[in-house]
Amino acid sequence: MATVSTGGSIVEECDPGDVKGLASFRGGIHMDTSGRLAKWVGRRCCRWQGVSCNDETGRVTEVHLPGFISTVDFVFQSQMEGWFSPSITLLTSLKVLDLGGLAGLSGRIPTSIGRLKNLRKLYLYGNKLRGSVPESISKLLKLEELHLHENSLSGFLLPTLGCLKNLNALLLHSNRFTGSIPASFSNLTNLMHLDLHANSLTGHIPQNIRDLQLLKELDLSDNLLNGEIPASVNNLTSISVMYLDANHLEGEIPFPSNYGQMPLLGFLRLQNNQLGGKIPSNLGYLVSLQRVSLENNKLEGVIPSSLGNLEALTELYHSGNKLSRVIPKSIGQLSHLILLTLSHNSIQGPLPNEMSALQNLQTLDLSFNSLTLNSIPRWVAELPSLS
Repeated sequence: MATVSTGGSIVEECDPGDVKGLASFRGGIHMDTSGRLAKWVGRRCCRWQGVSCNDETGRVTEVHLPGFISTVDFVFQSQMEGWFSPSITLLTSLKVLDLGGLAGLSGRIPTSIGRLKNLRKLYLYGNKLRGSVPESISKLLKLEELHLHENSLSGFLLPTLGCLKNLNALLLHSNRFTGSIPASFSNLTNLMHLDLHANSLTGHIPQNIRDLQLLKELDLSDNLLNGEIPASVNNLTSISVMYLDANHLEGEIPFPSNYGQMPLLGFLRLQNNQLGGKIPSNLGYLVSLQRVSLENNKLEGVIPSSLGNLEALTELYHSGNKLSRVIPKSIGQLSHLILLTLSHNSIQGPLPNEMSALQNLQTLDLSFNSLTLNSIPRWVAELPSLS
């Protein structure tokens, strides 16, 4: 391999192992609509499109071949079809491997992936990868982002993923994973994004989820999780998005237990579960809530008047429960409300005149209730945004 010039220019020829690894990857691809791989000729791989090297060592440090290509002049969704060559793991100085969204990359995640000790970002999402996640991925101790979503990966979630303590994003959604959520995930104390939705995960939500103090987004929706929502979620002080919908969760809604908990929670989805009991009045403590859905559960009793404290609320979904009594007058305080759906409950009485203050309301669904309406209130026709 050529040496570095004193002027600091990059090495002319790449490390032989890097060239072999890249050439083998290219050899496994039989279609590339972006045309990038067709330009991979010669041995000066540091000049190849999508390849970056360390100027001093000449080793390949980054491979960027995402399916979505955006430049100043155009936006292009490219596609690669072919086999994911394990030889990519010859690039042992690699820090970033981005093969995300290529749509047609098939095969398995190489069992030798653990050789990439310097890897910080691994993007393999949006492909046709199958099989289990190899155990050796847990050796990538510098890994900060692991995006394996939207593939056909299967098997259990590896408990040893809990060793990757530098992870801030773990996205495994839209695969075929089974089994439970490992308790060891609580060791990922730098995690900010955890998305496991659209798998076939079973068991309970781990109690020790409270240890993920930096977690901003949690999506466990569309799985087969059961049991109660652990009260420990109250300790997620940074959480802004929490989606637990479309599972088999039961019991009462346990949060927040005190004012000031989950102060940043803006988006909450609990619909399509088997949650029971009453809507907790403490829900009014979640002052950052913008959208909340409790649809299609077994909730009963009154709609708490404390929901009128949620000044940022734009969408409220409470349909398909057993809610009764009247709509609280405090609903009229939700000046930013765009959508209100309370259908398929047992709500009674007339509509409170205070609802005439909902000047931004576009969608109102009160169907299939027990309202006593001699006529539609005049103020309904005067809501300026109602469509």
